[in-house]
Amino acid sequence: MTRPILLPLPNAPSDAELVARAIEGDRFGRELIYRRHAAYLLEMVTRLVASRDGAEAIVRETFVVAWKRLATLTTTAENAELRAWLSRIAVGLARRRLRRARMLRFFGLGLEPGDDDDQDARLAALAAVDLRHDARQDLEHIDRVLDRARVEPRIAWMLRRVDGLTLDDVAAVCACPPATAERRIAEIDARLGERFGTPAVSP
Repeated sequence: MTRPILLPLPNAPSDAELVARAIEGDRFGRELIYRRHAAYLLEMVTRLVASRDGAEAIVRETFVVAWKRLATLTTTAENAELRAWLSRIAVGLARRRLRRARMLRFFGLGLEPGDDDDQDARLAALAAVDLRHDARQDLEHIDRVLDRARVEPRIAWMLRRVDGLTLDDVAAVCACPPATAERRIAEIDARLGERFGTPAVSP
């Protein structure tokens, strides 16, 4: 029996090629950039703002901003560079959203629908259904600490401890020096230290 001939699939375009095409107004280039990076951004932002609806809105806005600023990005961008650039935009928008929600709560003002009122993305809520009770209590404690933390340390800690970014990547995404990112992470670690002890990994 004759075996079928499998033709090689064409190589997927690089981020650099997609950026160049998108800058020229190619809608397909923009669509591929969105498909390649939107899911990652959504997962990251959902954990930051604790609202799936809010995260989806931020990701949509991220790409609106990105299309306006795309010409400022080098067309030699590799996958990691483009993703980091999009992440910086998304984190900036998440920071603004968190600050706004905190200000509204401080003044006792109501939140608009979707503004931090849909607490479906807490760490405890994202855990496996069969997670041990004591482990779920630990996650709930972390959620309470993060709720009371300043916005910048909260974001840096989540990116490092939950998303697993390197310290340099956290600094790049948060647009701050590594030493500042390290201090922000340590601020949350200190609040958690009484219950969990010194973190097993470096800042």
